[in-house]
Amino acid sequence: MSAEAKIVVEGFVKYAGARSALAYVSAGGREYTFSAGAGSPRTADDRFRVGSVSETFLAVIVLQLAAEGKLRLDDSLTRYVDRVYGPGDRITLRQLLGHRSGLADYGSFGWWLERANRRNDLRPLDLLKAAELQPRAFTPPGSSFAYSLTDYIALGLVVEKVTGHSVAQELTRRIVRPLRLSQTELPPTRTVSGLHEPGPGINPNLLWAASGIVSTARDLSRFFSALLSGRLVPRASLKAMEQTVQDPNGTDRFGLGLLVFDLPCGTFWGRTGTVIRPGDARAAAGYTVGTSATVAASADGSRVAVVESSGGASGVSPPMEALLCR
Repeated sequence: MSAEAKIVVEGFVKYAGARSALAYVSAGGREYTFSAGAGSPRTADDRFRVGSVSETFLAVIVLQLAAEGKLRLDDSLTRYVDRVYGPGDRITLRQLLGHRSGLADYGSFGWWLERANRRNDLRPLDLLKAAELQPRAFTPPGSSFAYSLTDYIALGLVVEKVTGHSVAQELTRRIVRPLRLSQTELPPTRTVSGLHEPGPGINPNLLWAASGIVSTARDLSRFFSALLSGRLVPRASLKAMEQTVQDPNGTDRFGLGLLVFDLPCGTFWGRTGTVIRPGDARAAAGYTVGTSATVAASADGSRVAVVESSGGASGVSPPMEALLCR
């Protein structure tokens, strides 16, 4: 497997135009790490920004709170977040988890992101307010699907309202410490120490609960394995996470904080994420300035693959089939 996988990773780096890539596979109690490009060889403990893979972590926190009776998934967002503008229709927490709220995606406001990134007084609530001043992707809530980072900013605000703690504190208490994810955090600063690809400083509140987590391939593998093996949320909650909706503008099927991968060797669950520099002109042209991460795990969590790449074209799918099905 090692020789073939190395060739696959090298081909992915070349095809995607990436500076480097790391592939990590955990299966049958064994671990495999492959890398290519600048800075190789790399390790499973290299730290990187995981982008929207952060959503899975936040979804677990919300579902744990629901299992504890501290909130209900069919509660309205306005029950927890007062200053929400717009038509005032009822958006539920379940719709936010599954990107079925219709809230505009603040991540698509290129003209706004560059200025927001420079602000030292930016709050997560400001992201929600900015999105609410834009037209909805669809109405009423729940009638369609549209990916929006705003949904998970709203959920982060809900978590803080319900718990009285920051999202970072709840992440540490509920996931990082129990699973001993020593390299995983939601950093509070623009620059983060120990990143394989440091990149430009990014306002932490611009990424926050939706895409701000920093982790490693080994930590991500451990997290998804624990989730899918039933160690983080009740089985009923995990089943709810795996109820998918088709993205009408693409081929992806989204659950609650999860994405499904239909591979020849079975159904896998995971997430993808990308981090770009706000305001970078290349972002609009479909290029990744920072990092891209993809995680796919078997239904029982026994096989997990993590691929992280730096730079290159966005939207190029990593070789998950070659890593998981051979």
